[in-house]
Amino acid sequence: MSSRSSYGRLNKRVKVTHRMTPYDVVVRSVILSDGNGGDNAPVIDAESRNILEGEVLMERDTDRSLYLSNHRHVHSDQRAWRFPTDATELQQKVTDLRYAGISVTGFDARHGQYQQGFMSTIGGLNSIMNTGDRALVAGKEVYAVPTSSAVPTSSGGNEHKTNIIGVPRSKKLFATVHEDSPLFIAAATAVSVGARPAAAGDEQTAWDRQAVQKLRKFCIGTCLRGGRRNQLVDVVLHSSANVIHVG
Repeated sequence: MSSRSSYGRLNKRVKVTHRMTPYDVVVRSVILSDGNGGDNAPVIDAESRNILEGEVLMERDTDRSLYLSNHRHVHSDQRAWRFPTDATELQQKVTDLRYAGISVTGFDARHGQYQQGFMSTIGGLNSIMNTGDRALVAGKEVYAVPTSSAVPTSSGGNEHKTNIIGVPRSKKLFATVHEDSPLFIAAATAVSVGARPAAAGDEQTAWDRQAVQKLRKFCIGTCLRGGRRNQLVDVVLHSSANVIHVG
């Protein structure tokens, strides 16, 4: 089966384009034990433990006291942290996690040096893979949001997964979406009061405005070149400078 889409672009992970900026910082990978956080926690396979170039990174603020290093500890797989498997899963993810940049050099969990860390960036023009459920459109802001296995996708499945050659199918990446994506709305609903009003009007507009405010910490920038899901897109990273705490 060909990996080429109807638009002629390959659904294949490539070495992403990154331009050096003053916003490049050294981070470290979340330490993953064999049990990955304790009993009943999902175990990440060996390939998914690796952080690849161009993947969205997240950190959990409450974990900072667990490490002796002042470096931010991040990962691109949602299973790197332990969350409840019940209906509060997505709420906990949205509440505890924070966007932490885009991986520049990647990290090999088996052969890499934890103390050395790896490079991430929170600014400048970057080419990344669209890991969302819909196409990304040029000129619109892009958010990277956590997802839940209980959230239905536009393709009809029950769990959001990527289909990018070079990325393990089991890896649970964060979804790059616009404000009108069902994944964005689900994340906002998890931390909002009540569901989004179905009818267009003042109530729906007010709910949308509140959703953008609550999920502002997941905004990564503006899309310059759009693309369908699992394809390469160009994004100017900028919004993260207002929400990321370095130190």
